[in-house]
Amino acid sequence: MVHACTGGQCREAEVEMATNDVGEVMAAIRALPGWPDFVAPTGYPDSMALCVMDSIWSIGVRYSSVEHLLARYRTWLKGEGRGSANKRTLTDLIDDITACGGPEGFADALGNHSRTSTRNGVLKAAAVFDAATRLSDAGVNRPSDLRRRHNDPEVKKLWRGVKGQSSGISWRYLLILAGVDDVKADRMICRFVESAVGRRPISHDEAHQLVVVAHSDLRPEAPSLSLRALDHAIWNAQRARGR
Repeated sequence: MVHACTGGQCREAEVEMATNDVGEVMAAIRALPGWPDFVAPTGYPDSMALCVMDSIWSIGVRYSSVEHLLARYRTWLKGEGRGSANKRTLTDLIDDITACGGPEGFADALGNHSRTSTRNGVLKAAAVFDAATRLSDAGVNRPSDLRRRHNDPEVKKLWRGVKGQSSGISWRYLLILAGVDDVKADRMICRFVESAVGRRPISHDEAHQLVVVAHSDLRPEAPSLSLRALDHAIWNAQRARGR
């Protein structure tokens, strides 16, 4: 897109290009398996602990490893007599991590020592502990708290201040897991949009915007389609393509 020119003609060209991109994304969405009857993921409507763990541990890895991790967490909770993961608050999660002696011990208990980055990253267990502490201290202890305050810029800022979470991808995923209607523009969504519009790279922000606008323009055809359901359908299609 050219930015050097001035005047109405350049602005009209930019709008036309954006419109073309949205149209291509809309066409790609219509071609997804099951259109338009996509089903939103259940997420964790009552467990902020699982929301935080899933959103942070899922970045940059195969999701199967996160599924195994959460299964180990459930097993650990049962073995320790600490209650159900499905109702776990952030205060509970902080207590779980503390009971293990801190993030390192929690990583040991779950058998997962992955880091937020291969360069200068911290244990994801440490990022989870930091995020849980920040949000809990701010009064966000349950998914219902986040659903009520997801537009609060201070809450978002707290999350993005956690090591490895500054891009905002895990923030949007956290919202989805808690039941907020949104799209997480991770590598799966970016690849889908890149394929649809026929150019790369597409930034996370641009991919997010294009999917959100396409979803809005498709509402007359699919009035009950949620962003969460669309996000899940794109992610599953890309995952299947990868296999």
